[in-house]
Amino acid sequence: MALIANALNIGVSEMEPIQKRAVPSSITRRGSDADLVLSTFQEIVRAQQTLCSILIDKANLFRSTGAGGVVGPRVYYALGRFRGAMDDLASDLIKMTVSRAEDLKIEAETLGSSLIDCAESFKRQ
Repeated sequence: MALIANALNIGVSEMEPIQKRAVPSSITRRGSDADLVLSTFQEIVRAQQTLCSILIDKANLFRSTGAGGVVGPRVYYALGRFRGAMDDLASDLIKMTVSRAEDLKIEAETLGSSLIDCAESFKRQ
């Protein structure tokens, strides 16, 4: 668990601060609530994709050191639970923001794919 916490801390430290990122032209800073929800969810997806990238690298490290058999199943299980929580969040957001539902679905599918890839990297331990 300490290794996972360390990976999370490294991931957070490597992410660029949100305030430095440009707001996409399709979303206004003072737009509707649906635009703000979409923008926020896009930031969540971006952060999770960064974390998944780091975790995939860690899975390769665990595999190369022989520790994958111990760490892999636990991380795989945790990622599965996390993916379920993200699916629930995305589903609720889609229901609440009909005007941006399609955009939210695309973001949710992107995140789901990243989480599956990440979990699979630990399953192969």
